[in-house]
Amino acid sequence: MSGHPERGATLARFARGCVRERLGADRIAPPDAAWCNELAATFVTLRFRTGALQGCVGTIRAHRKIVDDVAYNAVAAATRDLRGINLTLRDVDQLDVEISILSALEEIAQGTEAEMWSRIAVGDGVVLEDATHRGVLLPIVWERVPTVEAFAVALKQKAGVPSTYWSDDMKLWRYTVEHHVDRAPA
Repeated sequence: MSGHPERGATLARFARGCVRERLGADRIAPPDAAWCNELAATFVTLRFRTGALQGCVGTIRAHRKIVDDVAYNAVAAATRDLRGINLTLRDVDQLDVEISILSALEEIAQGTEAEMWSRIAVGDGVVLEDATHRGVLLPIVWERVPTVEAFAVALKQKAGVPSTYWSDDMKLWRYTVEHHVDRAPA
């Protein structure tokens, strides 16, 4: 879903500017539209033009202003995600910046594992959690794992548990996203 293209484009450019600032460029002023003060949960994903992941960091529950959430997550995706490289300022222009603005989480009714997964639709973002494990996958992951079964395995792997793991206190939440991309300059 990409409901507010102007907002998404503004946030993606702002995220790129935050990363550039963190790496030594001039300070960037945050956008000042009225929606900038709304609380929102976001993910920022940074990928090189080649498709290689630099980082993906986000929040699943809204707890700060959308511009603050994007700024924090952009810098974290650039500098703290262990899957990425040590970026230089020059590298930033090689990155596609993806912004995902999450809807509120919708808890899936308790039941057996099969019952709970049957309530997940292809295209949903999903959070899996019990007392000691949590995994989150964005809806874009469905492009790589197109079945609910494969998505469940990927989500469990993300949570750090075996593909056969299930506990009585396991919970699932689903959500949607507004997704926006600022492509690397050509």
